[in-house]
Amino acid sequence: MAVRHIASRSIPRLALAALALAAGLLCNAAHAQAGADDLHAQIETRAKAIESQLIAWRRDIHQHPELGNYETRTATLVADHLRKLGMDVKTGVAKTGVVGLLKGGKPGPVVALRADMDALPVKERVDVPFASKAKGQYLGKEVDVMHACGHDTHVAILMATAEVLAGMKDQLPGSVKFIFQPAEESPADIEPNGSNMWGASKWWPKACWRTRRSMRSSVCMWPRAWNRASSAGAAARRWRPPTSSGST
Repeated sequence: MAVRHIASRSIPRLALAALALAAGLLCNAAHAQAGADDLHAQIETRAKAIESQLIAWRRDIHQHPELGNYETRTATLVADHLRKLGMDVKTGVAKTGVVGLLKGGKPGPVVALRADMDALPVKERVDVPFASKAKGQYLGKEVDVMHACGHDTHVAILMATAEVLAGMKDQLPGSVKFIFQPAEESPADIEPNGSNMWGASKWWPKACWRTRRSMRSSVCMWPRAWNRASSAGAAARRWRPPTSSGST
């Protein structure tokens, strides 16, 4: 199976798009249009400063892929990072998932950003220094493991987004939940009766635990590694808050 790597130069643009989207959603939802331009300017500066770390995270995660429900190393990396940023962190969500809550310094909605963590039972054939040589157990058999669907990029982007927004939390009108989902492709240890399948309907309530009534999620974005990253910034400017809030 031939897999083309995402160019390193495109990853910072994807991260900046996710950051712009998060800030735009918070500002628009809080009707704080006057401060939106300032937030976006700060985000761009901070995103450039963390670019090399973002790429390093992505390559490290790519080199150490883990199958669904076995994402222990990835989950530890994520949880440790979120705790260092001062977030409330919940681990073991739907087995290996991680959720971090960043509370902004101003009143506003809760925006949720989500990334998937699991890799696929695929052998890497691309000759790069950070190529995967990992093995794993899939349905009771040893297999090669690779991030062949971009989840390494998703996790790295969300980690960088968390660091940038945590550094300016006093200015954020609302809160952000950072959701790192396990077994998006499917559990590698799937039970015959499907009892450990974590589809969105089962996984989502566990990730969005309720903190208090005033902090219900207004919107959730599920970032993907796509080519036209600039479209996210435009979406952030066009978005308007929903008429009613969802549950957290």
